[in-house]
Amino acid sequence: MRVQSQMLPDAGDLHEQAEELGKARSQDIAYFDLNVSLGSGVIAFSLAQLQQNTVYTQAKQQLRKWREDAYNDARVKFRNDQGSYVTVQQWLRAKNMSKDAYLNPSWDNTLERIAIQRALETTYTVSHMRTGNESDIWSATVNGVGAHGEVLAFDWSKNFVNAFNLWMQEKEDYIKHVNGAQINENDYGHYMSLIDPGANRLGFSMINGVAAGAIYGGSGDTTPLNLNGTYMMPLAVSDKVASTAQFEGLPGHFAVGKVATTSLSVSRYSWNGNATYFASVDPLIMGEWQTGNANVIAADGYQLKAVGPGTTNVVFDSGTGRNWSGTLTVYRFTDVNTSTPHEGDINWLSDSGITKGYNNSDGTVRYEGMTRVYRQDMAAFLRRLAVKRNISDAATWKPSAADWNVFKDVNRNTPHAEDILWLAHAGISTGWNVAGGKEFRGRSTVVRQDMAAFLHRLDNLW
Repeated sequence: MRVQSQMLPDAGDLHEQAEELGKARSQDIAYFDLNVSLGSGVIAFSLAQLQQNTVYTQAKQQLRKWREDAYNDARVKFRNDQGSYVTVQQWLRAKNMSKDAYLNPSWDNTLERIAIQRALETTYTVSHMRTGNESDIWSATVNGVGAHGEVLAFDWSKNFVNAFNLWMQEKEDYIKHVNGAQINENDYGHYMSLIDPGANRLGFSMINGVAAGAIYGGSGDTTPLNLNGTYMMPLAVSDKVASTAQFEGLPGHFAVGKVATTSLSVSRYSWNGNATYFASVDPLIMGEWQTGNANVIAADGYQLKAVGPGTTNVVFDSGTGRNWSGTLTVYRFTDVNTSTPHEGDINWLSDSGITKGYNNSDGTVRYEGMTRVYRQDMAAFLRRLAVKRNISDAATWKPSAADWNVFKDVNRNTPHAEDILWLAHAGISTGWNVAGGKEFRGRSTVVRQDMAAFLHRLDNLW
């Protein structure tokens, strides 16, 4: 398949695909769009296991606990409007801000949405980078409103309090920074951002061991999302990663009657090898198929059905202006392809209606080219050929009462009984003489010398 080169695919399709994905994984999965801008790239979908009620409660508790600690520790200082370091209490007095307002910053709905989106993306990138073409984290906005700060933490125990404490462990380095020591900002920036009295709006999330916090900015809407459970959520996939996407469900041998349910996925390791610890699934690029010839392959959403033999072009449209295209060949039988001996002759038999093959349980048909040919099956083959060539009365003949008595071992329950009796009627087969009459022996195999006689006698009728 070839990749060619933001809008989301139809929401109804996404709900349907989420339901199908849930059935496949034996989970209750709902589609939820955070309405966070994803940036450019192919839109894929991942699974997020959320416990936002727990995160909401624990975040509020931890913020109050550690801000209380900072409020009472004169070593913790922040710059005032004049650029001088002052204690938290001094900062609050200068701003006429109450202690309670400092200890209980607002939970912001927009920042929560951004935090969830960024936690999901970070399970793949394991860094302050996005998964799409734009790596800039500040491109994650809701209706143009974003955050002005981001904190990330990785905790394999998937415990939000433990993750929060990782940020708080930076307190002593922050104090050293305030006192003039040369400390890398990465060693104190998380603590500074979360304890900063100017950070009055926050939102948090945790997905599979990745904790994310969005700070500053926001919309002022204090309503928590209360998302609890497993959700299918969108994220952008960069062109570079999308070029490595692989299809699942495309059959190696596509036979008439086969229905292939497909998905297009990118490896979770495509962004960062360490994603193995945090990303739960390979993102799925779901879209819909288009086909160049519906008489060969019919397309229905993310399913392909082999309708008739032939080769046609198929296109998987992701709904984002990018697609994957290629050609697929449909075969008449599941066990016949271009390397099968006499493949062309077998296909001619099928196209001519001379042989139908054996039905498989999935609606496809097999030929069984190495299976022995029984005399009763050969009777059917010869009569169908005679009908096709308009030989004698093959197309219209019906056996009389006398015809039903020609062979002792042929009755109305015998497979291809009328075809057997037509061979006798046309003089193509006379059977074996036995006591009291003749036998056709339909379950005996056809030997080559008998086949020579059958074909010669048929040819004489033409």
